[in-house]
Amino acid sequence: MMAAIIICLLVLFGALLAGKMLMDLYPRPLFGASRKETDDDMPPKG
Repeated sequence: MMAAIIICLLVLFGALLAGKMLMDLYPRPLFGASRKETDDDMPPKG
């Protein structure tokens, strides 16, 4: 039971890390680029 939990955590962590690396290497308009542009266009609140 403990091994299954550890394996699940490793798989989830690996997937998150791989996704972050892919987004950094290949910024897509759906994720990084459009989000940064919209944040720059929006006036700061507060």
